[in-house]
Amino acid sequence: MQLNGTDAESGVAKYRLHVKTDTSAWLNFGIVNSDSVRIIGQRGKTYHFYVSALDHVGNVESKTPTSEASVTVPLENNPNPNPGGSENYNVYPNPTTGQLFIQSVKDISGATMIITDVTGRIIRTAAFDLKAGAAQSIDLSGLSNGVYLIALTKSGMQDETFKILLAKPER
Repeated sequence: MQLNGTDAESGVAKYRLHVKTDTSAWLNFGIVNSDSVRIIGQRGKTYHFYVSALDHVGNVESKTPTSEASVTVPLENNPNPNPGGSENYNVYPNPTTGQLFIQSVKDISGATMIITDVTGRIIRTAAFDLKAGAAQSIDLSGLSNGVYLIALTKSGMQDETFKILLAKPER
């Protein structure tokens, strides 16, 4: 997704990205420091977005939440072999409605997963082993809607952190 904006006086410094599904409320996905962002969604779901700009002196654009862009993720497989991941892991779907999967591209044993909220508070810690191609299910349905960070660490491998949006349907 490409983001753009102008501020004639002080210039746009960053953007605050907001997202919702057809059944969820608007959620602040986070601050984007560049003019593009990539978000991986759940197949068959439609996501709506709007952004508000933050300028270089701290002013935040005020606007009524309304969709400025919408995307429906196709039901068929994504041709990108690792769309929501990295060299070692695939983390999907993102955003999630509560069920998240971590898939390894190679056998991994003795790894650690740490889930934190955006303030850095540790929500959950777990050790895990994965076979190449196998997916580990993580149930986030007991958490509140919002943004979470999932850090995966393994001795001898680069630590990796994934930003996850939990967007459960409103009841």
